[in-house]
Amino acid sequence: MIERAERGEGRLKVAPHIVCEVVYILESQGYSRNETYDALRDFRRINGIEYVEGDAVLEALLDYKTKNVDFSDALLASLCRASSEKVWTFNKKHFSRMAAPWEEPAAIPE
Repeated sequence: MIERAERGEGRLKVAPHIVCEVVYILESQGYSRNETYDALRDFRRINGIEYVEGDAVLEALLDYKTKNVDFSDALLASLCRASSEKVWTFNKKHFSRMAAPWEEPAAIPE
């Protein structure tokens, strides 16, 4: 499929959640953040390959690489930035590193 897309025999659209899965697989195989970023950035450069929500995915890959956050968190932050929405999360550790509007939910009274 990739070779066909590269030859101009169609476009291959890759959804953001598939990129999440690829990141997970590359991490489990021992790839570093830099190697994962480079591989997925270069994959996107192949003629005929298109990331759905491409700008958000590439921005998330950069945050993943440079801010030491999980890719899924970086993708959520990036998608929320793009749509001017806020992330509700208990994950202060990662979201405080990214430029996305986020807020911790109020504690639930017992």
